[in-house]
Amino acid sequence: MTLMINWLKKLLGKGSPKKPTVEDKILIWGVVDGPYFAYEVCQKEPLGDDSCLLVCKVEENGKILDSEVWFDCFDSAYEVKKYFDTNIEPLEITHGG
Repeated sequence: MTLMINWLKKLLGKGSPKKPTVEDKILIWGVVDGPYFAYEVCQKEPLGDDSCLLVCKVEENGKILDSEVWFDCFDSAYEVKKYFDTNIEPLEITHGG
C-alpha cells in the first residue's frame, strides 16, 4: 500500500517523497487484468472495505513479471487502468519508506 500512497503523493504534489534508490523503484508497464474488488478474489468473508487489485506488468530490479498490485479503493485502481488505456509510458512508483 505504501507504493500507491507514495505514487499518489507525487502525482498530487503532496509531501516531499524521499529520493528513490534503484532498489526502491518499480515501473508499472501495463495492466494485465482488473480491477477486482477484494471480496471478488479473496476466498474469505467479505473484508468490509473497497480494496481493489490490478494484475500488472511490473519491472522490479531489472526483471519484468506479472504482479498483483493492491489499491485502497476502486478509484485509485481505475485511474491506473485508465492511464494505460491511452499511454505506453511506464508509471514509476517507489517503496521502502
